[in-house]
Amino acid sequence: MARLKRNIWKSALPYCAVIPLLGCSSPGTTNRTLRDATIVTAGSRFVFQLPGAAADAPRPTFTPWGFNYDRTVLDGRDVLLEDVLREQPEKIDRDFAAMRRLNGNVVRVFLATGYFLKGPQEIHPEAFAGLDLLLAAARRHDLRLILVGLANIRPADMPAWMRDADDETMDQAEGVFWQAVARHCRGNPAVFAYDLQNEPVIHWVDNDAWIVGCFDMPTGPKFCYCHYHYRRISRRWTAEIHRRFPDEAALRAHWPDYPRPGESWSSIAIPAFENKQDPRFGEYFAFQRPLLANWAARLAGIIRAEDPDHLITVGALNPPAVANVVDFHCFHLYPDPVPAGEDFLQTNARRWQERLSAITDGKPIILEEFYPLWVPAQIAKRDLLRTMLEATSPRATGWVSFYWGEPEIQTGSDPAGRELYAEWLRLWSEFAGGRIPPTS
Repeated sequence: MARLKRNIWKSALPYCAVIPLLGCSSPGTTNRTLRDATIVTAGSRFVFQLPGAAADAPRPTFTPWGFNYDRTVLDGRDVLLEDVLREQPEKIDRDFAAMRRLNGNVVRVFLATGYFLKGPQEIHPEAFAGLDLLLAAARRHDLRLILVGLANIRPADMPAWMRDADDETMDQAEGVFWQAVARHCRGNPAVFAYDLQNEPVIHWVDNDAWIVGCFDMPTGPKFCYCHYHYRRISRRWTAEIHRRFPDEAALRAHWPDYPRPGESWSSIAIPAFENKQDPRFGEYFAFQRPLLANWAARLAGIIRAEDPDHLITVGALNPPAVANVVDFHCFHLYPDPVPAGEDFLQTNARRWQERLSAITDGKPIILEEFYPLWVPAQIAKRDLLRTMLEATSPRATGWVSFYWGEPEIQTGSDPAGRELYAEWLRLWSEFAGGRIPPTS
């Protein structure tokens, strides 16, 4: 019986390569109809909105399963999407074809701020040619794109205007970016969703950094993935206090320790993040809490004014913070070390379930990032993937891992890393669409 189950599973793989993209067709639908359909949400699922279909017509389900295409290798160099578009755009087509052969149906691509914006209110002339190349390649290979905007992965490439921009200028530039992209992509079925930015975070105190969370790549460059906002957050905090209190006397009555050393009416002190016992901490935290949601809502409004049909999400570190803005939620989950004596898989499964349980609104959830970055040698990667799917599939309805090009071209001197990547791609293809193969 076990051998029969394995044979049935293997014989089904060619269909599994199609089903995640096309969903379960209903009578009267065709592959071409589904390729031209927009994907929308229906409760906790994604479905195809068929052109011209009646409101009560059955809508086939779409299960996102695919890859982050955040970087790749070109002539022995670790490069980003914008490098490939400039130097060897034909590689995009090869890599998209490879991801399709691996049973992917979505690709998450990162659109660089500097590639699209020549200035805070000016689009680079070649930007849309590159975007059109991506859209066309996705159509050729039956893939849907998650367009991640405002990416600044390689800090060395940050344009001068952005390094020098104040917070208000950056707000304007972000709006120009998303208005242009959404207007250009309106009605294009190659687009699955707009992802406002990868891992946006609000600064706690004034800081010049726009981007952190960096990795030193084997061939030299530093790639960073966590994007910060409001480098001069103290000005917003001071303005908030001025809004709440008419003058210093009123503030002193509220905060008996005002002014603290170095503090003034024109520069209100920010409590230290580590000092949660500070009596002002709760007020500052309450001030901080809506900032990311407000940022997301502003950009989502700009997008919807240009393209009301495609879905919007945020690759947030804390998805509940933007839950009311997005059409579906994205989680970035990875296996982490566990305390001595605890079961690695069970502990991580519990952690993943706890994180997903923070979302209760019934919107779809995608695990937008997953990869075995840290896994003990004795843990089989097949068991890890199986555990992740079993732990998350009661709530998640889509999963996205990583593709960085063929395993044999990967940089670095560690053959174990290349072997891990190759094995992971094989497993990810085998488990396509969240379907868990029989164990024996």
